[in-house]
Amino acid sequence: MNGQFRFHLPDPPPSRICMDLAEWSNGAGVFGWSGKASRSSRVGWGGFTFWPSPRSDRTELERLGAPWGLSFCIDGDPPPEIPLYPVPGLEVFAWDEGGWLGPLAQNGSHPMVYLRRDGAVFQAAEDMDAFVQLLRDGTDWRAGLVPEPGIQVYASREGAAREWFFLRLEAPPQ
Repeated sequence: MNGQFRFHLPDPPPSRICMDLAEWSNGAGVFGWSGKASRSSRVGWGGFTFWPSPRSDRTELERLGAPWGLSFCIDGDPPPEIPLYPVPGLEVFAWDEGGWLGPLAQNGSHPMVYLRRDGAVFQAAEDMDAFVQLLRDGTDWRAGLVPEPGIQVYASREGAAREWFFLRLEAPPQ
């Protein structure tokens, strides 16, 4: 879904503006504000999108993930259920019994993070390539987990909506 979208911000403008990855994952194109956004407004992505690998990679991914109990998102397979809501959001590509792995959906760097079921977030690698290299090398990726600051994890999107103003994806009138 590409095109131009406009959004009306309330007055006074919210200090925190969030775009839900599930609603925006197909790409929104160019958008603009109707009203004034404060220079101090914080804008970010929230929630999850899933980053499936091609079915042709299943055997290799199963081999790489087996020592660590990892499952991977594969085209056509149902995604895992995730009962939490992080801001910034997470592009999930793998999971184990303890949590979910993926790069953060944010501007700039995209560290590979591990979101545990208890809501704690850790950096697992500098990026996706570095994480895959850990798996190929047989390195225990869990041994190098470092707390990842700046991520807020909520019990639900509704919980996040108490602190963030959510932009709704709506096409402009024709």
